[in-house]
Amino acid sequence: MAKLILTFEQKVLKEIILKRETFTIGRLPDNLLQIDNLSVSGHHAKICWDQGHYTVQDLVSLTGIYVNNKKVAKSELKSGDQIFIGKYVLQFVVEGLGSLGSTYQNNQPETQSVLKHGEQPMLAKQPSPLKDEAITKLILTFEQKVLKEIILKRETLTIGRLPDNVLQIDNLSLSGHHAKICWDQGRHTVEDLGSLNGVYVNSQKVAKSELKSGDQILIGKYFLQFVVEDTSSLNATYVNNQPVTKSVVKSGDQIIIGNNPQLKHETSATSIGIDGQRLSVFLCHSTGDKPAVRNLYQLLRADGFAPWLDEEDLLAGQNWQEEIRKAVRASDCVIVCLSKTSVTKEGYIQREIKFALDVEEEKLPGTIFIIPLRLEEVDVPERLQKWHWADLFKEEGYGRLTRALKTRAQALGRIVIS
Repeated sequence: MAKLILTFEQKVLKEIILKRETFTIGRLPDNLLQIDNLSVSGHHAKICWDQGHYTVQDLVSLTGIYVNNKKVAKSELKSGDQIFIGKYVLQFVVEGLGSLGSTYQNNQPETQSVLKHGEQPMLAKQPSPLKDEAITKLILTFEQKVLKEIILKRETLTIGRLPDNVLQIDNLSLSGHHAKICWDQGRHTVEDLGSLNGVYVNSQKVAKSELKSGDQILIGKYFLQFVVEDTSSLNATYVNNQPVTKSVVKSGDQIIIGNNPQLKHETSATSIGIDGQRLSVFLCHSTGDKPAVRNLYQLLRADGFAPWLDEEDLLAGQNWQEEIRKAVRASDCVIVCLSKTSVTKEGYIQREIKFALDVEEEKLPGTIFIIPLRLEEVDVPERLQKWHWADLFKEEGYGRLTRALKTRAQALGRIVIS
């Protein structure tokens, strides 16, 4: 029996039993699985039974589909595969695999088992202590994009927002000292250090948990995939429940390279710095344009950018004028949203635009920093006319905008989702 487990932010929403027929997924109500979220296209993807196996296919969606963090147009599905559709994850599970080997849930052998919320099936051998030849590593991802790979030593690795951690992730979704990964009696474990948001392993909240190859650790908004490679080739290594030999993940790519003697692994303390971040985009807009700008914010996030929007990013008690000035200066790009309301309105939006123009004067000639974006048919103010604008209300407008943002991202070495 094959089924899909739909999750959002590590919470199981629904389980769907698949029949041997076409199963459509999208935002519109005529889909068999409707996901009413702007990160999902009207008709986003379909899953089909094709010559003895299931396949997933992109239906020319805006944000694409990803299988195990790799963007695909069409892909055969294997048990344990994770399909990313917008902000949602569909795990493909086949139960009753019989000849493929025993099935284990939570490291306990089962003859016949139904997947429960928060559990993941694992095929083949029951986990055993690591061999001396094994290499263990963490693959850090954010919104389906690989940021960094860390080789684990047999010592404690601390993770948190403060710089005294071995792995510093400077994001407010993490506590100062969030979690630690330890070597304990031949195995690695992850332990919550009393964090605010907790630690999740394979969608299940844990205080402390033994790690198995392929486990997904959620810390704040970031995923850490725990991977074991057996360099002696005596045991298979499982990544997302599929056997591999030796794989090294670089930012945005998964490359099978075999035994490369020149490969250098990062083992020292590491911080997620500028080169590992998404392009930061400040959304300058009038209050009257909030509905359109909220939609734009969701689309940009789904496409892998890091938009800044006051109602999403300002914290209670902050000096909002000061924080907005900081955000403009820290941004890689400023989108000035133009409408009939904003171009005729007096007030703080005009100060935002003026401050963005002041920051732009510090940039090198030819830098894409200010992008005028028309939300409707309107005359562009004279002080913004020297920059070519995009029209969001036209069919090709959003594509023109994202091409400009990707050009800026590539110039800065930021992460870009193709």
